[in-house]
Amino acid sequence: MKILIAVDGTEASTAAADVARSLFPAAEFVLLSVAMVTQMVGSDPIGGGSFALAPTEDMMDAMEASADDAVADAAEKIEPGHATTFVEIGDPARVICDEVDRIHADLVVVGRGSKGWLSRLFDPSVADYVVKHANCPVLVVKEHDHVQQQVPPG
Repeated sequence: MKILIAVDGTEASTAAADVARSLFPAAEFVLLSVAMVTQMVGSDPIGGGSFALAPTEDMMDAMEASADDAVADAAEKIEPGHATTFVEIGDPARVICDEVDRIHADLVVVGRGSKGWLSRLFDPSVADYVVKHANCPVLVVKEHDHVQQQVPPG
């Protein structure tokens, strides 16, 4: 079984990787982290207009380094030989769905952080997009549900 795990260094993606490893210990894992290129907007203080700014090379390097760290951290917890890692640049939701098709994944696992409804309105969830568009089953792991499971009763 080939499982794509989307990681970004957050608690939610760490929980997703942990759950995938515990549910499917013999699987072949593909760890993907996507460095998201953000569009910056500047404004003209005199004319009042706005314009798009391209990210600097330093910003791109920092985003890619962060993505590299995320896949490296997740790979450390997987038995050697059971994981392949990839770092891509682009829109995380679309890149994840494209990678699912490219590698013919049997399952994709993503984490979901805790966003309020207003935050989701202006910044839609990557997990929501993947659930709607991935061409394979999707397992969404909620960060807080996984953390609660790890706490001993008492």
